[in-house]
Amino acid sequence: MTSAWHLAPLPHTSTKNPSNPTPLRTARQSTEGQGTARQSTEGQGTARQSAEGQGTARQSAEGQGTARQSAEGQGTARQSTEGQGTARQSTEGQGTARQSAEGQETARQSAEGQGTARQSAEGQGTARQSAEGQGTARQSTEGQGTARQSTEGQGTARQSNEGQGTARQSTEGQGTARQSTEGQGTARQSNEGQGTARQSTEGQGTARQSTEGQGTGVQSNEGQGTARQSTEGQGTARQSTEGQGTGVQSNEGQGTGFWLW
Repeated sequence: MTSAWHLAPLPHTSTKNPSNPTPLRTARQSTEGQGTARQSTEGQGTARQSAEGQGTARQSAEGQGTARQSAEGQGTARQSTEGQGTARQSTEGQGTARQSAEGQETARQSAEGQGTARQSAEGQGTARQSAEGQGTARQSTEGQGTARQSTEGQGTARQSNEGQGTARQSTEGQGTARQSTEGQGTARQSNEGQGTARQSTEGQGTARQSTEGQGTGVQSNEGQGTARQSTEGQGTARQSTEGQGTGVQSNEGQGTGFWLW
C-alpha cells in the first residue's frame, strides 16, 4: 500500500527588516551589580570592555584601578594594569609593541617587526632595553641609576631612566613606540603609524590607553578603578566608568549597535 503526501508550500518568510537593518558592527552592553558593564564591538577596530564590581573595568579592570583593554584588527592593542600602577600593553601588526609594568616602577616593553625594541625595568630604576633589526641596541641599568639610550635609523629607539624606576622609551619609524614610567609604576606608551597605541598609567593604577587608526581606542583609568574607554572609527564605541562602577556606553559611526539589557 502506498500513500502520497502533498505538502502545501510554506509562505515565504524574510529575516530582513528594511526599517530595522542589521547593524554593521554590533555592540552588547550589560550592567551587573553596582554599575558593572560589559561592552564589546566586533569588526574593524574591535574592542571588548567590561566593568565588574565597584568601579572595576575589563577591557579589564581588577582591584584598585586595574584595567585590561584589547582592540583587535588593524592596529590591535592589548593593555592591562594589575595591582598598583602595573600595566601591560601590546600592539600587534606593523611595529608591534608589548609593554608591561609589574610591581613598583617595573616595566617591560617590546616592539617586534621593523625596528623591534624590547625594554624592561625591574626593581627600583632597573631597565633593560634592546632594539633588534636595523640599528639594534641593547641597554640595561640595574640599581638606582638613570640611563639614556637611543638608536636612530630604521626602528630607532630612545630609552631613558630618570629618578627611581622612571623610564622613557620611544621608537620612531615604522611601528614607532614611546614608553615611559614616572613615579610609582606610572607608564606612558605610544605607537605612532600603523597600529598606533598610546598607554599611560598615572598614580595608583590609573591608566590611559588609546589606539589611533582603524580600530582606534581611548582608555583611561582615573582614581580607584575608574575607567574610560572609547574606540572611534568603524565600529566605534565609547564606554566610561566613574566612581563606584558607574558606566556610560555608546557606539558612534559605522557599527553603531544596540544594547541588550
